[in-house]
Amino acid sequence: MKKTHRMLIIFLCLLPIAKSEPGRLLVPSYVMCERNALTSYRGIVTNYQRERTLLMIELDTTQATHEKLSIQLNSDSERYINVFIDHHPMLLGHWPLIEDSRERIKSPSYVTIWLCMDNQVAPIINWQSPEE
Repeated sequence: MKKTHRMLIIFLCLLPIAKSEPGRLLVPSYVMCERNALTSYRGIVTNYQRERTLLMIELDTTQATHEKLSIQLNSDSERYINVFIDHHPMLLGHWPLIEDSRERIKSPSYVTIWLCMDNQVAPIINWQSPEE
């Protein structure tokens, strides 16, 4: 058997390990929460507000629910620790990539929010490009 065929067989054998369970999103490596204590919401943002100490997001999810998340931010550093854009850490200058103003999100805006139900990890927000 040729080497490329053996590599293909190995890859195909490992493929089921890399897949997420049906109906569940594949958890990114930056989400540090026990999988059984984790929930996620993915969808289109319908309402948005960002203030110095508060980030509020409402979304219509891909599971046909409407969810609202309000995150209290106690310090400047907290604003970015769990915020990502297309799986890359968000920086101060990145806000114009997702919003027209502090109260107006660019449309359409897609987001996945990861919540650790044991409250050991702050909510994680991943803003996504529409193509994702």
